[in-house]
Amino acid sequence: LLLVFSIVSIIQGIYSFRVSSSQGRFGFEHDYSSGKYLDITKVLEDFPAHQAGLRKGDRVIKINGEAVESLNLEMAFANAVAGSSVVLTVERGDQILDIKMTRRLLPFIERLLSVLFHLVLPLVMLAYVWVGLWGIRKQQTFITNLIALVCFFFGTMIASVTVLRSVTTSPLTRYFYYFEIKEVLSIISSFLAPSLWLYLFVNFPKRTRFIEKHKYMGTTLIFLIPIVLMGIRFLVSIDSSNYQLFYILYTVFVAIYVSLGVTILSRGSRKEQDILKKRQYHLVQFGIKAGSIALGLGFAGLVIYSLLYRQIHQYLSWLLFFSFLVSQITGLLIPFTFLNSFFQKNILETQTALKRRL
Repeated sequence: LLLVFSIVSIIQGIYSFRVSSSQGRFGFEHDYSSGKYLDITKVLEDFPAHQAGLRKGDRVIKINGEAVESLNLEMAFANAVAGSSVVLTVERGDQILDIKMTRRLLPFIERLLSVLFHLVLPLVMLAYVWVGLWGIRKQQTFITNLIALVCFFFGTMIASVTVLRSVTTSPLTRYFYYFEIKEVLSIISSFLAPSLWLYLFVNFPKRTRFIEKHKYMGTTLIFLIPIVLMGIRFLVSIDSSNYQLFYILYTVFVAIYVSLGVTILSRGSRKEQDILKKRQYHLVQFGIKAGSIALGLGFAGLVIYSLLYRQIHQYLSWLLFFSFLVSQITGLLIPFTFLNSFFQKNILETQTALKRRL
């Protein structure tokens, strides 16, 4: 499923090349936390929405005559071609107004970033999924299976960030429930990827003392927090007033789990005496640390944008998105470090076999 999803996402990214030259924008941002209407949170000056009379604080109740709550918003705004029009029915105090606006062509940099987001991140996901599949095919062990799961969910978590960008539909995505699958994979991977990461490094290169003594309790603790957070995400309606608090809580959870995993890996490598094994652990440690720092910096920039996007300048938002893309490419050190560890493990097993024969 993940392999097919990543390939479909890449096709979606390639398709966005074709439509990027004509992508347009209305120039407003909205909040849909209520699930019943759109609250206009920002209207850019000199853009079609502002010129048509839309104002911050307006409440959109219908789009092209259809109630907002009955629409798939991603599909409703999917036709991003410059020149396309939409009629918004808005509440402004006691007034009900129909506001018609026509999309304006996006700036070149924004069109380029949109294409990169739709193409680079699925390619990154495909690299993670390929490494995971390669590891399972070569070696069926507990650790290789765990590494494969980490690769699968981390790659999916990174690729699902494209949910934050404007949507470009292609003929393929219309018939494969693409947006629905993306939403489900986004939620599941966002919470399980950090837990699998930490669980991997309490078992690799060697099990920690705590896990050896309290295997079931330790495993439960590692997966309990994300399960609770996922339950909150699914069951509790998160409105705009507490969305930022939940987002910050989730970011702290990811940062703690990733940092703990790297720290445990560093401590485990120091205790190893065998020269070849020590060399392998140092290589793994370097790749994991460098990749984690790159991912962390990229997601930190994305968090800053998500929390302050209404205040920051457009050029700064472009810079944050570009740095995020660069960090995700640099983060490929993580799956390819795992790939290298598979080869190193074969070398170590060969050395052990030779020692036994001697």
